[in-house]
Amino acid sequence: MAVTVVDVEALEWRDVPSSRAGTGDVRVKAFATGSDSIPAGQLVEYAAGRIEIPHSHSEDEVFYVLDGEMTVDDTVARPGAVVVIGAGSTYGLTSEGGCRFLRLRLGGPSEGAQ
Repeated sequence: MAVTVVDVEALEWRDVPSSRAGTGDVRVKAFATGSDSIPAGQLVEYAAGRIEIPHSHSEDEVFYVLDGEMTVDDTVARPGAVVVIGAGSTYGLTSEGGCRFLRLRLGGPSEGAQ
């Protein structure tokens, strides 16, 4: 098996329009490994006051909270927390003070992956 290293720090931040999925600023660094067996993902940064409207995805998602706090439905996730969301599950997110997290989508490439 080959080793793939993605230098996420070297990737450019991309702003996500607020009207697309809620209110408050969001930016992402999307990445892909080129492998079907290794998930693509995003480094995501939510500005303070972010409210993401309830939605779902066709793939499972895993979030690893790096900084700040996010609330997923009624559960608060702080740095070091792993949030697992099953495919087809409807959920909403908020971040009162802002946060940064790693998002992996299992089962397909991430939107906007490089």
